[in-house]
Amino acid sequence: MRLRSGSALVLLLTVANAVLYCCVLPLWEGFDEPFHYGYVQSLSAGHRLPVVHRTPVSQEIRESLRLVPVSWLLHNSLPGSISFEQWFHLSAAKRQARSAALAQLPPALQHEPSDLLNYEAQQAPLAYILLAPIDAAISGVHLRLRIFVMRLLVAVVSSAALFFAANLLLRALGVNGAFRIAALACIFESQMLWASIAHIGNDWLAIPLSTWFLALLVLATRESRRKYVLAVAAALAAGLLTKAYFLAFVPVLVVFGSMQFFQRRIKNRTALCGCLIVALAALWYARNLTLYGSLSGTQESIAGVSLSSAADAFFHINWLTSTIDLFRWALWTGNWSFVSFSRLTLNLELILLAAAFVLFLLRFRGITIGERWALLACAAFFLGMVYQTCVTWVATNGQSRNAEPWYMQCILPCLWALAFLGMQRGGRAGRILAAGIVLIAAWIAAATYLLKLIPLYGGFAGRSTLPAVFAWWRHVPFEALSVTLLGPLTLMFAALGVFLLLLAVLNTILLRRLLAPAGATPHN
Repeated sequence: MRLRSGSALVLLLTVANAVLYCCVLPLWEGFDEPFHYGYVQSLSAGHRLPVVHRTPVSQEIRESLRLVPVSWLLHNSLPGSISFEQWFHLSAAKRQARSAALAQLPPALQHEPSDLLNYEAQQAPLAYILLAPIDAAISGVHLRLRIFVMRLLVAVVSSAALFFAANLLLRALGVNGAFRIAALACIFESQMLWASIAHIGNDWLAIPLSTWFLALLVLATRESRRKYVLAVAAALAAGLLTKAYFLAFVPVLVVFGSMQFFQRRIKNRTALCGCLIVALAALWYARNLTLYGSLSGTQESIAGVSLSSAADAFFHINWLTSTIDLFRWALWTGNWSFVSFSRLTLNLELILLAAAFVLFLLRFRGITIGERWALLACAAFFLGMVYQTCVTWVATNGQSRNAEPWYMQCILPCLWALAFLGMQRGGRAGRILAAGIVLIAAWIAAATYLLKLIPLYGGFAGRSTLPAVFAWWRHVPFEALSVTLLGPLTLMFAALGVFLLLLAVLNTILLRRLLAPAGATPHN
């Protein structure tokens, strides 16, 4: 398999996955999606930035939340809503009536405030500012189609940006040939990646920006050219204006820039320009301090969770269990309904990835300066996740012991890259390990749709055993799917067929290349 043809196959698979996930995910089933979209509407319809505890979502969003099924988590906190379990107990006629009522919501409701406050109003603005003109341009379209169009746009743009950023990162780290294609395949076959970027929110921009930041950082360590240094600063500034978790990368850039400056590897003018670029993002955080008395502006910090209380929580958390759960959920979390996947399968994938990192660390003396900075940046971000776990523990009175799993997508492409670098250096053992990871990642990708999400949103209940799900597929409830899924069924089934075909072709080729004798595989 030539590198270009392999990359093209992954890119086609990525686009098919983007379309498929946007079709399958029901309206408002993306994490906090109605409130993220409310932020967009505050800009497009209200022409102002939202403020926590002051800005409500529109009446259009509020009415839609009474008409469509929502996750059990949202249903428990939102009066007048209907859960997916209740939805599938309705008659077909009642589901169709609700769908028709949703399509007939008056456009004027977009400009009317509701009684429901927007708890995502504190988010950094860049991702929403980019979406607001698009929302304004299609505001005359009914809500379902409007969200579907915007989902498709963010998913395709985000995945394309992430594809090129991940490819650059893999090249910068020296991951080559079949290992590079395998790493890309694993990145874009991950369900949790799509759960993060294939809905209205800010992760669609934050995740590719973080990978660009890491890729450019690795390149800047090898060659302190002005363009790389300024590009790293620009990626961080854009990230800070997209999501507050980029604050975890600020110390990394400060240390890196200081070392470059005092070692005279960058000029005074370059250092000053880099500082000014990052300083542009500081204006947003100054606003947070003014409005909320909090630098990050996160929900927990605004609610009064202090550094001391978070530090105290550190000693009440079982960190082994919490960390394993976080990494498992970073691979698979069933959207806002938080349905589960086979723990045995996910644990096996984690064990194989841990073995890959052992191979990487066994050659510690050969680790390059770029790899060290990539590890340092990932470690800094993970420390931020430790802090967020403590904050979440305090905010939920000990009920939640994990940071949000979609946050981990920020560094997961880099962790995949380092894992495959370790396997590339691991000789025959590395090839066998890579083949095992490729195989299990492909199985999870296929099972995500065939055994989990499509049956789930078609009313399937019970354990997802092969016989039970096969029986469901024999009598697919097209009516239930057509009013529950967001995208057209014809497009969904077409995308599913293309995705499964590409998945089979790509992974068959990868397995053959990875398991071929060392001398039989071209190094390209």
